[in-house]
This record gives sequence, structure tokens and C-alpha cells, in this order.
Amino acid sequence: MQKRTRRGATLVEVLIYILILSVLSVVVINLFVVMMRSFFDFRQTRQITHSASVALERMVRETRRATAIDLAQSNLGIHPGRLILQMSDGSVLTFTLTDGTLTIQAGTGPTISLTAPGVAVSDLVFRAFSTPVSKAVKIDLTLTATRPGGGVRSANFYGTAVLRGSY
Repeated sequence: MQKRTRRGATLVEVLIYILILSVLSVVVINLFVVMMRSFFDFRQTRQITHSASVALERMVRETRRATAIDLAQSNLGIHPGRLILQMSDGSVLTFTLTDGTLTIQAGTGPTISLTAPGVAVSDLVFRAFSTPVSKAVKIDLTLTATRPGGGVRSANFYGTAVLRGSY
């Protein structure tokens, strides 16, 4: 009896192995692309949310400390909004939009950015409300971030503050 030995794979087996390897490679690469896209989306969302919370918290806190709104110099009800507050110590605080960046300026001091780099303010509107009992400011803020390689994410945020001494 002769012993038959096999010395390698047939052409059909090699083609099947190549096909299986190709399919697995495509699946792994697509999974990697989806994970990277999800990571960048999450990072964008986090940047927008963080910028909004920092900016709105500061604007609401300072508005609550203010005693009056300078209605003559503020831009209310339109984009880009500008809010000038009279503080209890006699100083002036200005919130404005400069090249897509929300800034705050105390008196003639330096302007400080309230939004993170890579996040732009695409809409900023201040609305003043007054009742016989109190005065308030509503802030409408839309932030936008652009992902490298394309893709834009935007989110709307709102805040309202009642001025000190008006209630």
C-alpha cells in the first residue's frame, strides 16, 4: 500500500483563505472607522457642552449680581447680541461676540474668552424682560464645532437670570 502525502493547499483552498481574510480585514477596518468617528463625535459634543455650561454659568451669575442693564448700549433681541450690565460697585460688565467667540470684559480691562477653542458661537441673543416686580435677562446661545475632515455639530442652550435688587 502506498502512502499518499499531501504537500500544500489547492488553488481553491488558497482562494477561500484569501476571501475570508479579505472579509475579516474589511470588517475590522470598518469597525475602526466607526469607533474613530464616534470618538470625534463624543469629543465634539463634550467640547460644546462644556463651553456652553461655562459660558452660561458665568453670564447667569454675573447677571444675577448686576443692578441694571444698559439698554442704550446693549443689543437686545438680535444676533449678535451684546449685553452691558451695571454692577453694584459701579463697574460695567460687557458680554459680546467677537469673531465667533463669546467674550466678557470688565470695564476697560482685558477681554476674556468664555468659549473653548474649536467651538464657535453661531447665534447669541439676549432678551430683557421687565415686570412691575423684577427685571430678567434670557440668553439664547447656539454653539457649533467642526470635526476635522468635515462634519458640523450644533446645539442650542438657554439661560435666564433675574437681576439683583429687582425682586
